[in-house]
Amino acid sequence: MSEQRRLRLLVGKVGLDGHDRGAKIIARAFRDAGFEVVYTGLHQTPDMVVQTAITATNAIVVARIERRKFGGCGIPSPRCSK
Repeated sequence: MSEQRRLRLLVGKVGLDGHDRGAKIIARAFRDAGFEVVYTGLHQTPDMVVQTAITATNAIVVARIERRKFGGCGIPSPRCSK
């Protein structure tokens, strides 16, 4: 990608656990592919990721959410039937 058209990617790790290896692997892979990557770090709430996305204008948002931390079926999924 050219420097003028470099896309910005926001990687958010939502949840209370400390498992962020997957998010870091995704962030590094996109950085190596030429994206500008903003990583929010651990222990983020959905609201914190949204606020970071608002301040990191023109960003594509990728968030990994621990479903069990948010009440199981609280997040829409084909596997959840409410």
